Amino acid sequence: MGDSSFASGFKTGFGSAFLQFAFERLADFGSFAWKEIGLVLGVEDELRKFQRTFLKIQDLVDHVESSPLRFSGGSKAWQTWFEDLRKLAYDADALLDHVSLNLSTYCTKHSVSSHQENQVRPMILSSLQLDLPGEISKMQKKLDDLANEMKSLLKIEKVKMDICKHKTGKISYSGATYSSTSLLAVDDGAIVGRQQDKDNIVELLDEKYDDEVSVVPLVGMGGVGKTTLARLIFNDKKACYNYKLKIWISVSADFDVVRITKSMIESATEKTCYVSELDLLQRNLHQILISEGKFLLVLDDYWNENHDDWELLSLPFRSIFNGSKVIVTTRSSTVAKIVGSTEAYNLQVLSDDDCWRLMKQRAFFKRDDKEELELLGKEIAKKCDGLPLAAKTLGSVLHHQSTEDEWNSILRSDLWDLPQYENGVFPCLMLSYLHLPAHLQKCFAYCSIFPQNHEFEVEELVHVWMAEGFIQLQGQRRLEDIGSDYFDDLYSRSFFIQELKAALKNERLRTFLVMCKNGVTGGLIDHELFFNLKFLRVLDLSNIGLNALPDSIDHLIYLRYLNLCGNRFQYLPRSMCKLLVLQTLKLRNCPELVALPSDLKKLSNLRHLIFDVGGKLSFMPPELGRLTNLQTLSAFVARKQARNAKLETKSYLNKLVLQWEELSDGLDQQVRDQKMQLQAQVFTNLEPHKNLKELEIRNYSGIRCPDWLGDSTRKFTTIHLHGLGCCRTLPSFGQLPLLKSLHIGEMDALESVDHNFYGDGNAVKFPLLELLEVYQMPELVQWMASDGSISMPCLTTLRIDDCPNLTSLPPNLQALPDSNISRCPRL
Repeated sequence: MGDSSFASGFKTGFGSAFLQFAFERLADFGSFAWKEIGLVLGVEDELRKFQRTFLKIQDLVDHVESSPLRFSGGSKAWQTWFEDLRKLAYDADALLDHVSLNLSTYCTKHSVSSHQENQVRPMILSSLQLDLPGEISKMQKKLDDLANEMKSLLKIEKVKMDICKHKTGKISYSGATYSSTSLLAVDDGAIVGRQQDKDNIVELLDEKYDDEVSVVPLVGMGGVGKTTLARLIFNDKKACYNYKLKIWISVSADFDVVRITKSMIESATEKTCYVSELDLLQRNLHQILISEGKFLLVLDDYWNENHDDWELLSLPFRSIFNGSKVIVTTRSSTVAKIVGSTEAYNLQVLSDDDCWRLMKQRAFFKRDDKEELELLGKEIAKKCDGLPLAAKTLGSVLHHQSTEDEWNSILRSDLWDLPQYENGVFPCLMLSYLHLPAHLQKCFAYCSIFPQNHEFEVEELVHVWMAEGFIQLQGQRRLEDIGSDYFDDLYSRSFFIQELKAALKNERLRTFLVMCKNGVTGGLIDHELFFNLKFLRVLDLSNIGLNALPDSIDHLIYLRYLNLCGNRFQYLPRSMCKLLVLQTLKLRNCPELVALPSDLKKLSNLRHLIFDVGGKLSFMPPELGRLTNLQTLSAFVARKQARNAKLETKSYLNKLVLQWEELSDGLDQQVRDQKMQLQAQVFTNLEPHKNLKELEIRNYSGIRCPDWLGDSTRKFTTIHLHGLGCCRTLPSFGQLPLLKSLHIGEMDALESVDHNFYGDGNAVKFPLLELLEVYQMPELVQWMASDGSISMPCLTTLRIDDCPNLTSLPPNLQALPDSNISRCPRL
C-alpha cells in the first residue's frame, strides 16, 4: 500500500477498531472483582488512575475517528502513535489475561469450583505474588506519554487545517474525499451488463399497489453500480414517460430530514427554498407532490437505519394515492426492510467478461494496440471481483500504460498498491467500513488475515472472533449467538471480504494461520516455534500433514482457538491440557488419531470439541462431565463410563454424534448378548439435555433404543440412525414436535415400521417433518399408516433406496409429489 493520506487514514482506522476490544476489557478495571484484586494486592489507586487515563485516551480516539482529523493522519507521527497505543492496549489486555490465567491455574490445580473461587479469591491472589504494581506503573508511564503526544499532534493538525481553510475558503482534508459514487449524468452507451437489471426494476415500478406510493429498495455493496443503474432508469424517457415529476436526492451518510426535505422542494420547483421549519417544509412538499401529479423520487445513498427517521422523512408522500414510486439505493438490507413496500432488489456483481468490456472502454479509448494487450486485459479484469467501479478505475490506469510489460506489472501487483485504485475505489469501500459500529469494525477487519477467496463456515469465524475477545457480552446470551448476529449484521450491510491486508502488523501476533506446508519438515514443527508467540490466541495448523504436535505448545498460555484438522498424528501431547483458556479444539479428518489426551477434563473453558468418529479413535477421556462450558461435542465414542460424561447437564450442546464399536462376527453368542445388553445400558445413560437439536447414532447393537429418543418434550430437529443392525423397532419419533429431518439406514433387523413409530395419542404425528430418508433396509417389508391421526402434514421430500422387500407405503407417502424411490422392486 502506498503512503498517501487515504491509505494512512485507512490503517489508523483499522488500528483504532482493534483498540476497541482493549477499551472494553479495560472497563473491567472498574468491576467488583478488580476492585477486590486492587485491594488485596495494594494497587487499587493505580488501577483507578490507569482506568481514568485510558478512558481519556478513548475519548480522544473517538474524537479523531468522528472528525476530519481522522483523514489527515497521513504523517508518520500519527501512524506511529496509533501503533504504540495499540501495542499498549495488547499489553494491558495480556495483563488481564495473566491474572485470570493464574487464578484459573490455581483453581484447576487445587480443584476449586467456580462457586468456591469467589470465596477464596483474596487468599489465592495473595499467594500468587504477581508484580501488578510494577507492571501497571510501567504502562501508566507509557499511557501518560501517549496522551501528551496526542495533544501535541492534535494542535499541529488544527494549525494545518486553519492554514488550508485560510487559503481556500473551505476545509480540505489532504485531498481525501469520502463521498458516494453518485453520478449526475450517465452515458447509456457506457453501461455494461445491467440491461436485465434495468428491465427488472422498471417492471417493479410498473406494478400496481392500490395506487399508494410504493418504495423499491435497490441494495448492493459499495461500487457495484446502484447509483448508475438508478440514474439510467431516471434518465430513460420511455421508462418514465408517465411520471409528471422526477426528483433525485443524494441523501448520503449525513442524514438531515430538514436538508433532505428542502432539497426535494428545490428540485421540484427549481427555486431556492428559504424555509427552515420542518413542519412547514413538509406541508409545502405535500402540496407540491399532490399538485404535480404522479412522481418518481430517487433517494440515493441512503444509510440511516432508524425506523422513526424514515417515518418522519416519508410523511409528506405517505398519504398520496396516485401510483407514484420511490427508489431507495442503499448498502444495507436493514434499510431496505425499513423503507421498502416491495421486496428489495439485490444488485449483484458483474461477470468477468462484463468487467473487461467496461474496462476496455477506458483502457483502449483512442488507441489502436488492442489485440496484443487484450489477453492480458481479460486476466486483469478478473481482479475486479465484479465491481464496476474497480473496472472503470483500472481501465483508466491501463489507458496510460502502453506496453505489455506495464500491463503484466499491473496483473502481478496488489491492486491496493496502485495510487489511482487506492484513491478511486478505497473511498467507496471505506465509507461502508466507517459506518460500522466499533464491534463490527474489528470483526470485519480481522477477516483481512485470510487469503483472498478463503472460504470458512460462519460457526468457525464466530469461534475465532470469540478467541480474540471481539464479542461483547449481552446479559445471559451465549457468545456464539451474539457472534452469529454480528455476522448477520455484516452480511445485511452488503459486506464482502476485501483485500485489507495492509491494515495488519506482525507485532504482538495473536493469530497464526499456516495455509500451506512451508515450514513443516517431515510432518514435524520445530519445537522452538511456540517459544516466542506469547500473545497467540488463534492457532490454525489444519491440513499441513503433521505427524506430531510439539510439547512446547504449552507455552501458548493465552491460546483460545486451536485447529488441527486434517493431520496424521496418533496422539496429542499431554502438555496441551495446560492451555487452560482454550475455547475451541478442532480435530476433524484425523484418521490416525487413537486417543484424546487423558487430562482433557482440565480444559475447563473448552466450549467446542469437534472431531470425527469412524477412524482409530476408540474411547473418550475420563470425566468429560467436568467440562461444564461444553457447547459442541461433535462425537462421542460410547463406553460403559458414559454416565460420567453428564451429557444431561450440558444445556447449550446443539449437536451430538454417538458411536459404538461394531461387534465382530466371530463373537460367542453369550458374549455377544452381554455386549448388546451393556450397549443398551450405556445408551440409556447417554441421555443428553432436552435442548439438543441434532443427534446422530452409529453402530448401536442393542435390540431397542431408549425411550428418551421419542420424548415429546425434546427439541430434536434432525436425527440420523445408521447401522443399528440389531434394532427391531423404531423409537416414537412421531411425538417429537420440532423434528424436521429424519434419516434411517442400515437397520438389518427391522422388518416393520409399526404404530410405535408414530407414538401414542391423537395429536398430529411428525407435525413439522419436511424430509424423510430411508435406505439399505434389507428386511423391511411393512410400513403401517398412522392410526387415525394426521401424520407428516409438512413433508415435502421422501427418499427411499435399497429396500428390496418393502411392499407398500402409507397413503400420504404414496401421494407425495416430490419422492425419490429407487431399488425397491416390490413397491
